[in-house]
Amino acid sequence: MSLQLDRGIAVIGLGKMGLPMARVLQAAGADPLCHDIDDGARAAAADQGLRICTSVTDAFATCGIVLLSLPNADIVEATISEGLTGIDGSRSPLVIDASTSTAETSRRMALAMNEAGGAFVDAPVSGGPAGAANAALTFMVGGPADVVDTCRPVFEALGKKVLHAGDVGAGNIAKIANNMMVAAHFVVARECLALAESAGLAAKDALDVVNAATGGSTVTQVHFPAWVIPETFDSGFSMALMRKDVGLAMALADDAGMDVPLIRLASRLWTAPDAPGDRADFTEMGNPAIARTLPETKEA
Repeated sequence: MSLQLDRGIAVIGLGKMGLPMARVLQAAGADPLCHDIDDGARAAAADQGLRICTSVTDAFATCGIVLLSLPNADIVEATISEGLTGIDGSRSPLVIDASTSTAETSRRMALAMNEAGGAFVDAPVSGGPAGAANAALTFMVGGPADVVDTCRPVFEALGKKVLHAGDVGAGNIAKIANNMMVAAHFVVARECLALAESAGLAAKDALDVVNAATGGSTVTQVHFPAWVIPETFDSGFSMALMRKDVGLAMALADDAGMDVPLIRLASRLWTAPDAPGDRADFTEMGNPAIARTLPETKEA
């Protein structure tokens, strides 16, 4: 497809997700203007033929749409605040925040963009670096329907599914719930496969049965066959990032005053001292051997 956008699109954040998204947009004809605070990331993007700008303010002042792919909510807020210093109301962009942030941050940023004459949607993604590189992402979107519709050409260039969850903030709530379920599925699948092995059935053979029966999930059908059973552990998504998302889920539960014992137990397992380190790939948490080495986790 050929993507034509009035005033063009900028991509801010050229990491494992942002860089491949920028390349997909480039292949679709959008010629994105790209920025990252890291000199090496900018240089790598330039080496791949992407246009580079040296500041967030340039991106906000130049382009009609700004796509963010950033590590956390604090950086999202700082980036938008910086970008707003360089625009006037007649040229305020539409910000698509593809980071995993918080609903509260998204709502504040939507208000700030609206007051500046622009717009904002939160649109965190599922699919990982491979999905970003292959235009196969799933977008979980929060924002007014008319603004979401304006964004659809970008979503459709980058992904296969666009799920409009509700108003601003709903995309991040859905993403946090999704990733917490993934985290819980990982530890359940790991322990069940370890249990099967301890009884004499190989983990791969048990997994084949589970996936053909009723116990399977995307975790057992995709993540375990691709990265856990072969022991490659190279999905491109780190333990640190998943721990961040688990922490966001716990914050949601605490804010709501909810009793969520299974979520709390899964959270403790993901942050246990003997769990894989922050720089490890998050799929290492699925290794059945870990279920036999981690200390028992009990309520305090």
